[in-house]
Amino acid sequence: MKQNRMRLPDSYHIMASTLFGLEQCTHLESTVTPAVWKRELTRTLRCIRRAVNLNLQSTTDAHRSEVLSYLTLAARGVKHAETTDEAGAAVIQALTFLILCILGRAPNHFNMKSTASDSCWSLAAFRSITYAVSDTQRYAFLIDRATPDQRQAIFAARRTHDLHTMPEVFTWVHANYPDLCRSVT
Repeated sequence: MKQNRMRLPDSYHIMASTLFGLEQCTHLESTVTPAVWKRELTRTLRCIRRAVNLNLQSTTDAHRSEVLSYLTLAARGVKHAETTDEAGAAVIQALTFLILCILGRAPNHFNMKSTASDSCWSLAAFRSITYAVSDTQRYAFLIDRATPDQRQAIFAARRTHDLHTMPEVFTWVHANYPDLCRSVT
């Protein structure tokens, strides 16, 4: 790469620590060489690939392959980039199409004069995304959003009120912490 050191925004350190853990990001300085930046982009793309492989379950093999192909495209773009700008552009291009593909399909507006119509952005021609949330996931989300005091009260109530099923827990929480329930539903 033909550039000098580049400054990393503070938000990158936070994002990287969230993905990889604080211990794995202590080596990052506020400015990095282009080679370090390419390694960071590659590491992030590997993380996204792993998440896609583990979490994109209810789809066809063709769809999963298409999503993964965008990550391969990004990794190839980073590897062959001669500047940090080229590496960043390769990642932005690939992640844009990856996100649109996960939402349904990547649009093809190449010969269109305008994309202002909502019909241009309805990506459900091939598939539509539906999020299913189990009671266990709702409970985990509820506990995550609860304050420490609310968490302690919920755990205590499960023991003392014999709340064995998730619907019983949700009913108790709704009666005692309606604001918390509204933030979760």
